[in-house]
Amino acid sequence: MSFKRTGWFVTAIAALFISASANAETIVYQDTYDEDGIDTNVGIGGGAVSINTSPISWAWAIGGWIDDGNLKYQRNGGSGGISGGSYSLSAFDFSGGFTLEVTYNAVNSQDRFSMGLMKEVAAEDRTAYAAICTSGATTNNGIYFNAFAYDSRGRYPNASGLQWAAVGDANAVVQLSDEQSRETGVHALVLEMDTESNWSYSIDGNTPTTGQIDGDGFDLSKNYRFVTYSQGSGLNMIQSVTLTSHADNVLPGDADGDGDVDAADYIMVKTHFGGAPAAGTEGSGGDFDGDGTVDWGDLQTLMSGLNDATAGGAPVPEPATLIILAAGLPALLKRRRHVRS
Repeated sequence: MSFKRTGWFVTAIAALFISASANAETIVYQDTYDEDGIDTNVGIGGGAVSINTSPISWAWAIGGWIDDGNLKYQRNGGSGGISGGSYSLSAFDFSGGFTLEVTYNAVNSQDRFSMGLMKEVAAEDRTAYAAICTSGATTNNGIYFNAFAYDSRGRYPNASGLQWAAVGDANAVVQLSDEQSRETGVHALVLEMDTESNWSYSIDGNTPTTGQIDGDGFDLSKNYRFVTYSQGSGLNMIQSVTLTSHADNVLPGDADGDGDVDAADYIMVKTHFGGAPAAGTEGSGGDFDGDGTVDWGDLQTLMSGLNDATAGGAPVPEPATLIILAAGLPALLKRRRHVRS
């Protein structure tokens, strides 16, 4: 790949590499779904992945999510059992609590449609998604809002509203509240959690419903991903999502954990690209999504962090730093092309 072909990209990257200090509340994930593909996010925190959660024995059944200007659920075939989930490529630190804001369009009240935060996601663990809409056992703990959890046979009477999934319980998913409106149409959800497991949620600016998770509480020591799930006719959609971490020193792209996103983070990602993350750091070592490999998704997270830092108006690095970045980027892109070929 010639410098001429990548010159525009290098220029753009160089303009983005600045330092920015983390604060107590940081937007770690934000997407307005701009028809740029589900795996691409020009906002903050990287893209997402769609998975088919229909029964494995149904080889013909495909459910999933696309970005057509909204994050939209779609399916093939006519069976109501077809379903699909999505999860953010990056997992985020919420050790100080979080705020989740989602604008969604619930199209069909006879569908299952949910959104929230899940601790871990594996493509083969399809039951983890179904459980958050059915009050069944799940291997993935988290917190979810179910706009609808319709079942014509009345099997899941407590599976709507705000749900909490605690791993290890035979009936892991517990209904926290069903007090807020669950009507069709476009709605705005605000869900918050603090370090004492006090939660609140509100639909369309209504007075928040509040409570506290008993026992061991909500496990904020783990990293969580934004997830969605739908089963039914299709067309349910997410219009926008903003996820704010209340943890200190959380900054997308801060590979070395020093509280800023700069050339050192780029060099760490570049050095370990295609392999295991750097060891012995206070940060992620370049593996922002926690999948064990520093890859293209992690580079996207780094770029999102740099873009967010640019908007913050922090000082531009010295020319020598920009020269290092400009010289290294083409090699990184070439390596990515080689890995994919």
